[in-house]
Amino acid sequence: MKPRVSDEIKAALLARVYTDLMPKPPPKPEPKPKPEADVLPFPPIINEQELARRQAVVDACWERTLDAQRELEAEARERCHRGPSDPDWEIAAFDPIWGKRK
Repeated sequence: MKPRVSDEIKAALLARVYTDLMPKPPPKPEPKPKPEADVLPFPPIINEQELARRQAVVDACWERTLDAQRELEAEARERCHRGPSDPDWEIAAFDPIWGKRK
C-alpha cells in the first residue's frame, strides 16, 4: 500500500512548484518627472471704455448670428417643403419617438 500524502502537503508542494515555474514580472518603469507649472499673472483690470467696446463687439456678432439664422429659416421654409411627392416623405412624416404622423 502507498502511504497517503495529506492534502496540506500536496498544496504546499504544488504552490512551491507553481511559484518556481512562474516567470518574474518585469520591473516597473521609473516615474517620469513632472514639468514645473508656469504661473500666469492675473489679467489687468479693464476700464469701462474697453469693457463697453468688447461688449459692443460681442453684441454685433450675436446680431449677425441671429440674422444668419433668420435667413436660413426663411430659405428652409421656401426650399425644404416636404410633401407626398418628396422621396423621403414617409420617413419625414412620422415622429421617430411616438410613431405618429406629424
